[in-house]
Amino acid sequence: MAALSRAIDAGKLAKRALLRRLPAPVRLGARDVYHRTRLRFGNDPLGEPAQHEQFIAEHLGRLGVQPGTPLTYLEFGIYQGATLAAAVRGFDRAGFGRPARFFGFDSFEGLPPGSEAEGWGTGWYGTSRKTAEWNLRRLGVLDRVRLFEGWFEDTCTPDLAAEIGRAHVVMIDCDIYSATEFVVRFAAPLLSDPCLLIFDDWLSFNPDESPDYGQVRAFHEWQAREPGRTFERLPGIRGHHGVAFITRPGPGPEDTDLAEDTVVAERLTAVDPR
Repeated sequence: MAALSRAIDAGKLAKRALLRRLPAPVRLGARDVYHRTRLRFGNDPLGEPAQHEQFIAEHLGRLGVQPGTPLTYLEFGIYQGATLAAAVRGFDRAGFGRPARFFGFDSFEGLPPGSEAEGWGTGWYGTSRKTAEWNLRRLGVLDRVRLFEGWFEDTCTPDLAAEIGRAHVVMIDCDIYSATEFVVRFAAPLLSDPCLLIFDDWLSFNPDESPDYGQVRAFHEWQAREPGRTFERLPGIRGHHGVAFITRPGPGPEDTDLAEDTVVAERLTAVDPR
């Protein structure tokens, strides 16, 4: 199995080396043709769309809201749009579809320079916005999603945060620590109470869940900034290397005071029931 995996990786590297020698317009055009051919014949090993659809449909009920309630889904790193389309279908199955909003973010240039430090590669998972839109149209959901093209630092603005208001499901599929850390800082103030939170690359290059690496590192830093926030880890692994949580914010200062007053009152009642 390990030998097969190494052979596949070597083949991918050889293909990328060959493509880099072509002029940019030819290279990008060939990439689009290749991607669309694979999608047309149902070969989408990265999207795991059926599983994502099922996962979303099963867990939206954990949010404690009634079907028909307007919800918002954010996905950071949509690649060719397969999981974004699957999320739309999952919302539909659970009865939350048409009032919902779906936001998808991607540079459409692949992973940024420096990704090699975490085991990835510059430009990995690059695709064109045209291919993503073609796929979303093919899957019947293009008119229901909004795409934001560019690096997260440029597209995730305060004005957009104000427009989003509240996010009920957040899918973080941007692979590397730096991108995940930025997304967490952007999304944290927007999270509903509770919120379904998915880290799609939790175990990527990090099977032991080291707190010093990748998405796990960004998560632990977030926990340190918000020690009161709770994270209920859902059982199992989502896809090949993802995990999911139901998260709730910690109490604010006023909530903490109220909680302490309640505890004091309960203790006094226990001592003197009058």
